[in-house]
Amino acid sequence: MSDNTISVRVLPPAPVATVLISEQGPPGPRGEPFFFRQISESMEWMVAHNLGHYPLVSVSDSAGSVLMAQVNNIDTNNLTVRFNLPITGTASCV
Repeated sequence: MSDNTISVRVLPPAPVATVLISEQGPPGPRGEPFFFRQISESMEWMVAHNLGHYPLVSVSDSAGSVLMAQVNNIDTNNLTVRFNLPITGTASCV
């Protein structure tokens, strides 16, 4: 005769986390954007935006095409934009 015994172990229920979801608050005040224009070809643009914070930066060439660039914040009022080739265009900082 074979032993057909099954062992069952009952575990206590797992703890439940409660998450409170509320509405998003109103947006904070938004300052005016700063627009920088580089009129002579350069591989590095020095941008003094004086916004007092690290901005989001969008870079476009002189034809208006969005470019990939290396943006380095020097401090909360200055940054550099670097390219692989000398280029003209604009940087908008928000």
